[in-house]
Amino acid sequence: MLSGEEGDQQLVERVQKGDKRAFDVLVLKYQHRIYSLVTRFVRDPDEVQDVVQEAFIKAYRNLNQYRGGSFKAWLLRIAKNLCIDHYRKNYARRREWEVPGGLDENQVASPADTADSSASDWREILSRGVGALAPQQKMVFICM
Repeated sequence: MLSGEEGDQQLVERVQKGDKRAFDVLVLKYQHRIYSLVTRFVRDPDEVQDVVQEAFIKAYRNLNQYRGGSFKAWLLRIAKNLCIDHYRKNYARRREWEVPGGLDENQVASPADTADSSASDWREILSRGVGALAPQQKMVFICM
């Protein structure tokens, strides 16, 4: 039985020899992981779909540049770079530390306010905070 990476390597080799169905298998294997990564950077569902699709198209077109190793890591790097490009393209005029959506200090919870907060409240606060970060800053949280 092949490990995930050995199986990926064989699928990549098949794609490089012209077997398009082998790439379909790779797409099915990684589409949810790529979608999950992209949704952490891109908020609009239609744009998420576009970035995910673009990641797979770019991977397919550049398989000749794949040098072996972890296909999953290579594909995730492509998707991450596309997310950063998307951010730059759509938010280039915003300053890096500007908070999208106009979050101000009155919207940030203080320790006294949080004594009765539930875990879901904390997840929402953290999600909004991370969502307001620039891509390079988000990567610290997303990759943990």
